[in-house]
Amino acid sequence: MKLSDVAIDRPVFTTMVTIAACVLGILALDRLTIDLFPKFNLPIVVVTTPYPGASPEEVEAQVTRPIEEAIASISNVDQVRSWSRESASTVLVQFEIETEMRQGSSDVRDAVSLIRGKLPRDVREPVVARMDPTAFPVLAYTVSSTRSPLATRRIVEDDVQP
Repeated sequence: MKLSDVAIDRPVFTTMVTIAACVLGILALDRLTIDLFPKFNLPIVVVTTPYPGASPEEVEAQVTRPIEEAIASISNVDQVRSWSRESASTVLVQFEIETEMRQGSSDVRDAVSLIRGKLPRDVREPVVARMDPTAFPVLAYTVSSTRSPLATRRIVEDDVQP
């Protein structure tokens, strides 16, 4: 027997199965939770190190490379990226997906603290932070106008922002 034969020969059974499926679907839909920003952790840790007055070349040679070398020995590291710009170094450490982020950020913090003495004296304390996607703004606006910047700012602050 085919499914179509059962549906034609027993219309009441077919109707009841369809109604039962619809009722179960409505009950499931009512209990379904929807979150605009679901909670998830990106396996990323960022190390930012200020080095006031240093050129990008100095920052790379004296700050970024030692930090990268220290981080390279940490387990479960998937990728290390770095940016050296004037007066600051940023090192982004991406871990494998299954890595426990508390342990990963702790390992990075420990590795950076071990080489802290090898960094130049003028370097400020490195900041180790986990990437939190819920900390990013939901929406950002940009305003442009043919008016002066001061007039545009007043309009935005007085009329648009409230």
